[in-house]
Amino acid sequence: MLPLPAGTDFGIYTLLDTLGHGGFAFVYLARDKQLGRRVCIKEHAPEGICERDAESGEIVPLPGMERAFAASLADFRREAEVLAALHHAQVPAVHEIFEAGGTAYVVTDYAEGEPLPQWLEENPERRRQLPLLLESVLRILRSLHREGVLHRDIKPGHMIVDAAGCVRLVDFGAAVPAGAPHAPVFSPPYSPPEQNMQGTAGAWSDLYSLAASFRSVLLHEPVQDALQRLESDHLRPLADNAPLRREFPEPFLRSIDRALSLLPEERFESAESWLSALAAREVPRSSRRRTVALATCIAIALAAFALVARSLMAQPPAPPAPAPPTTKPAVEVSPDPWDDDDLLRDGKEMQQRMQRFVEGGFTSTP
Repeated sequence: MLPLPAGTDFGIYTLLDTLGHGGFAFVYLARDKQLGRRVCIKEHAPEGICERDAESGEIVPLPGMERAFAASLADFRREAEVLAALHHAQVPAVHEIFEAGGTAYVVTDYAEGEPLPQWLEENPERRRQLPLLLESVLRILRSLHREGVLHRDIKPGHMIVDAAGCVRLVDFGAAVPAGAPHAPVFSPPYSPPEQNMQGTAGAWSDLYSLAASFRSVLLHEPVQDALQRLESDHLRPLADNAPLRREFPEPFLRSIDRALSLLPEERFESAESWLSALAAREVPRSSRRRTVALATCIAIALAAFALVARSLMAQPPAPPAPAPPTTKPAVEVSPDPWDDDDLLRDGKEMQQRMQRFVEGGFTSTP
């Protein structure tokens, strides 16, 4: 489906450009002719259940999809209502919602700036601001969660940063009131595992997504999919990454590690608790078994080395060594302890613990 062309008029609004297209909507940059300002207009246009008429430009449901389109339109309106109820300078304000061309449109503030990954690419020195940006987004989430709203779709592209370093959180298409029944939403690699399950998302779910977003920009690579992690968790803690420790405060890195815990009860239970930990610079290390197991392996190796050295010192001098062979014997390389299956979370155990959580094992509230 194609977007509407630049120059399309909707009363006092004129479309200037297409900013993006997701699975449910087109997003346009527009000019408010009455007030002379730029605004953002979101057009309800869900893929697979509607199409745009080539002549009129109107959105029409596909044959047999009328009820699905109506349900999607109702969800679109609820998103606008949720966003309109929020009051935060770093969340786009809703100006109005109107119907036209067979569908609905929501007009909001236009968030000046670039998505976080592009903002960082423009100037690598900006990486030093990431700890401050994390705290800023946490304050936004603290406000949203206190107002009873879960974002459920936090990712790097939904954090817009302007030239002054001010970050805004956008795209509330998956937002829902906390505690209300809602359909599962899973957006790899940023969503936590419980968000793929009916009715189990909470404030801790947004925190996982935030941590996954910051880990991805720190390492320039996507985070391992949460459902794959339930089978075999290969995520190495950021706090064990020597180059990152030289670049960022260790509590900042450890806080992201903790928020990326698979089980909600092992994460921060709220944005407030994460902010408090950062302010105190006291974030406990992850309780994941492989961190402990790695330290245990090192301690055992050092003890074994000491015993061997003591034994060699007590023995009489050894006879002269024979001439070296013409070919070198194969050298046995010690396996990477991170790749040792014994040091990875047992997938079956993790799935069982997650099932207990889904059945009501964790009752913290936003």
